[in-house]
Amino acid sequence: MTVCLALSYGGRDDIVQACRALAKQVATGEVHPEEIDETLFESRLATHQKGILRPPDLVVRTSGEQRWSNFMLFECAYSEFFVSEALWPDFRQENLLAALESYGRRRRRFGRVTECKPAAAATTEQRGGKADHGRV
Repeated sequence: MTVCLALSYGGRDDIVQACRALAKQVATGEVHPEEIDETLFESRLATHQKGILRPPDLVVRTSGEQRWSNFMLFECAYSEFFVSEALWPDFRQENLLAALESYGRRRRRFGRVTECKPAAAATTEQRGGKADHGRV
């Protein structure tokens, strides 16, 4: 399991920086516009460049907030969300276990409209061909 805290990070700014990087590469001829796809774009995001993590399977939002708050906007396209009423300083092991138990009961579809296996049993094929590597 990988736990990531994003401090002084903004998802919108990260997307803008990735766009600027790709625009510079297009301007210099290093990249042709038709070559830009999700994989290339994602490779320009700070979370990818710094090797921080792959897209998360589960994101826990503390303090009962129902908004997303500019966090990993591109990377969380297929993430599952769990909202905890606990404030971040009060978030404890039992809160984490509640989030993991909730996640384990979900049926992940990864953008599909048909049912997939429960989250804990999703296969590499259901993850869009990407291996799990123990992501949470």
